[in-house]
Amino acid sequence: MVTLRAMTDADVPDVVTLWDHAFQSMYARLGLPVSPATPVDVGRVGRLQNRIRHLRGTDPEGSWVAEEDGAIVGLSQSLVRDGYWVLSLLATAPDFQGRGLGRELIERSLAIADRDGPGTIQASRDPAALALYTSSRLRTPSGRARRGHGASGQHAPRSEGARGRFRCDRAGRRDRPGGP
Repeated sequence: MVTLRAMTDADVPDVVTLWDHAFQSMYARLGLPVSPATPVDVGRVGRLQNRIRHLRGTDPEGSWVAEEDGAIVGLSQSLVRDGYWVLSLLATAPDFQGRGLGRELIERSLAIADRDGPGTIQASRDPAALALYTSSRLRTPSGRARRGHGASGQHAPRSEGARGRFRCDRAGRRDRPGGP
């Protein structure tokens, strides 16, 4: 049976392993280049562990794991800055996808959001993930996700600001103030 609980510092290495496994599985499914982290890839693993630990420290109520039989099978991390909510990480083990676990993790992450405030989702290219976001309460006023057209070509749901509703938008570093 899968249980959801607050992420602890001891979970971070397993969270990073799950994140990498889920991300590389998604890349393979989409026909994109796969380059899983290896024990030698200390820099990449270390940066992700530091990022997860930092958010767990600053926004512990936004850091969640799903666990089954002692193994981490899902994770989510969100943060709030000046009333602006961000879903930073969301992943489920490939064998646990399509079972509603991602939706449960999003709900836990949304608990720290101001339901009337703005927010952003840091999204991958995965059509299943985008469908999950739009089937959740992350919607536009019309009730549908919309795709915008930006300069970078990267997809990321972005807040429309009112009532925490989101739209799919093309946004990247060069589209933000301050540039790349």
